[in-house]
Amino acid sequence: MMFPSGHEEESADDLHTATYLAGSLEGSEMLQTRFVDDYTNTLTTKGGRSKIAFSFTCGILASLMAYALGLPLGVFMARHKDGLVDKLYVLPIVSLALPSVANLMKWLRRYMIDQMNSDYVKFARSGGLSENEIFARHILKNAAIPIVHGIPGTILGALTGAIITERVYTVPGTGNLLTQAINFYDNGVIVGVTMFYGLLSVVSIILGDVLMSVVDPRISFTNESR
Repeated sequence: MMFPSGHEEESADDLHTATYLAGSLEGSEMLQTRFVDDYTNTLTTKGGRSKIAFSFTCGILASLMAYALGLPLGVFMARHKDGLVDKLYVLPIVSLALPSVANLMKWLRRYMIDQMNSDYVKFARSGGLSENEIFARHILKNAAIPIVHGIPGTILGALTGAIITERVYTVPGTGNLLTQAINFYDNGVIVGVTMFYGLLSVVSIILGDVLMSVVDPRISFTNESR
């Protein structure tokens, strides 16, 4: 970029946004090499990711890790209920450090144990199917239906960011944007972000219902005459 003084360098300054700042040129040798008058106050052009991209990247990676750890552990705990591993993962430290993993483990274990006592499982066992086949083809498939409903909400929730996490680690995402807007009484941003959160909540519930109908063909959104 070539500045008004003729100086050239790689810069993010947007010279078209330059405004007057009295005395700025006289008090800065750096500005004197770039500008010829006090029109030195410029905005910068940011070429990086947007706030929503930062939040989505952090959120979607965390969600993938939660499902990758929580679902296998939930299956393992259901297969070995009341064992050492079943009791070990209810420690407060795990629940506080990995809340999503602990939540998925708890609910998947509950759903799978409920399915283990079903009549169709007893029928499959009497038909000669192995325990691995019963868990993979019947129990896990049916127990995963309620879990599937929350997947769209988890993915879309990654767009909202994490208010506390982004505030503590200074992540330039949408979660931190909301707290900054509240501190500066920026009502426009507060209303906009709140509407965005509300819209994502409604869409995630609808997509969750649709996804459940895809996984379970018994679920239908149309009324058939009998």
